[in-house]
Amino acid sequence: RVRVGMLEEDDANAKMAEIEANLAETWFAWYGSTTNGDAAYYRIQGPTVFIEYSPQSMGGSAIDHIHAMFRDPTNDYGMGLIGQ
Repeated sequence: RVRVGMLEEDDANAKMAEIEANLAETWFAWYGSTTNGDAAYYRIQGPTVFIEYSPQSMGGSAIDHIHAMFRDPTNDYGMGLIGQ
């Protein structure tokens, strides 16, 4: 709900309903340490959600440079909105 929470309440509720309806087809992947404070990558991927959290080592600590994204595979880059 944290990533979806950036949406307006009605939109967030609709998105969460989509995600929850597809939980059986949604996967969680983890790569890296389980020690608090260490860098680790995770991905949540399902029919209507793709969330990625990826620490990047850019010459310093990876925990200080994070790439994160939230996408909807059914509407990648707005293609669903324009009917493609």
